[in-house]
Amino acid sequence: MQREQIYLHEMVHALTKEGDPVSTRALRNRGPIVYLTDKILSEAGYDFPQQVMYSRPPTDASLPKTLPPHERPGYDWETVARAMEVENRYLDGIADAQAGAVRQTRILGEAVENRLTVKEVDAMHGELASSTQRPGEVPYFGDRFEAGFKSAVDTQGRSPRSKEVLGHIDFFYGELYRNSKLFRRLFDAFAGARAPGEGQAKWKFVLPPEGAAGDPVAARFAHGVDETARTVHLSGAPAYYLSNEGIAKIERCRELTEAMVQILTRRGGVAEDLAHRNRGAVVWLADRILQEAGYPYPKRIAYATAAQSDTVAQEQLALYETVARRAASAEDRHLDSLHPKRNRQVLACLGCRPRTHS
Repeated sequence: MQREQIYLHEMVHALTKEGDPVSTRALRNRGPIVYLTDKILSEAGYDFPQQVMYSRPPTDASLPKTLPPHERPGYDWETVARAMEVENRYLDGIADAQAGAVRQTRILGEAVENRLTVKEVDAMHGELASSTQRPGEVPYFGDRFEAGFKSAVDTQGRSPRSKEVLGHIDFFYGELYRNSKLFRRLFDAFAGARAPGEGQAKWKFVLPPEGAAGDPVAARFAHGVDETARTVHLSGAPAYYLSNEGIAKIERCRELTEAMVQILTRRGGVAEDLAHRNRGAVVWLADRILQEAGYPYPKRIAYATAAQSDTVAQEQLALYETVARRAASAEDRHLDSLHPKRNRQVLACLGCRPRTHS
């Protein structure tokens, strides 16, 4: 433990008069003092590992060898860690509702303005604000979509389920355009620049054949957009993302929205070493587009994904839930505060900053 954790732990004891778990429960529980200590330090911007259980390894390294396995610190750690994430999801909701959400200046040890998602979204705000395309100056959506994209998905012999959105991909994007102000702003600003030039092919969407379902590239959307070939490789097997409600299966509509945002904004993914603790502008924008369009999806809080066949990656992803959720919430509060109009969110105002009058 770091000094800050020790000092704060004892201060919370003094303030709350609460105790720590008794020894018989200390291997599977943290107690309120540990939770509050971790929560406060997180809000203060520290990047300390969470304490999963109250018991810690003894200073005498030989002691655990003399204990039965179920009495050794770290016994059944994975199960206890999963329980901690569920507890945090519940308790954070209560704490934030009662105490009020904190506007942080640091997140996971970084200044909030240096966070990857904040920097990318703020840059995107500037690009949209400088766009010369205005409402009323753009042609019909269907004509512009047809000019740049193939409406039929190349299923390579596969038969999409009758209700799957892939059979009506132009209709899906048309509905996004109609129902999401942010998607309209993005498409109106950038679709013309992304239209194929002379001799270039239209963008196409490809669903891999059945035999490719185990291919990690097919199972992981993060590598789905091929700029050179102007192709979106859709996932051929289920994959999972980390949401504010835990692990969730990537929805096809989310996959299509993120792909189009990536195409329109020319922004790629997040580096692998940052993907569990960051979202990036593509994920951030797609989440808000789907929210505006009325899709009842949870909020995606990290860029990393895990294939259905990779249970180890799924477990790793799940263990970042609290860290990623708290960071995403703090970033969103900061981004919402950037716009000068009170009670107006960035998602509703991207590209609509008031002009400076000379």
